[in-house]
Amino acid sequence: TFLRNISAKTGSPADLCIILAGTNDLGYAVDARPIFNDIQILHRESHGEGVPTAAVGIPPSAWQRSNADAANMAATVNTLLKEWCDATPMATFVPCPIDMSTVGNELWSFDGLHFSKAGFQALGEGLAPSIANIIQSRVE
Repeated sequence: TFLRNISAKTGSPADLCIILAGTNDLGYAVDARPIFNDIQILHRESHGEGVPTAAVGIPPSAWQRSNADAANMAATVNTLLKEWCDATPMATFVPCPIDMSTVGNELWSFDGLHFSKAGFQALGEGLAPSIANIIQSRVE
């Protein structure tokens, strides 16, 4: 796996695996539980390699704004992720720092579902303090 390659190249495991997943699944799923289960598998794979994870909440999107079922599924997945992370020592939930008020502006790709280059920049900048805190708390 990717995490094993990092460990092999550096001689130590990654400090943290940041997982943001589930956005595309909202267009195909009819229930939040399978989305959550799939995200949980990603986290468990990382934990199995000894690498803690940050579970970034599913971000808002134009799709969610126009589809109440998608918005409800995203909210449910995020709640399930937070509850699971609260009970899982190697996982920390981090709410997506991009909020619904930005949907439709330059942070979004033309499809209204994915971030643009500026959106990924804003995501990284918004996540940085939380990620730094997670890494620092694991060092102490």
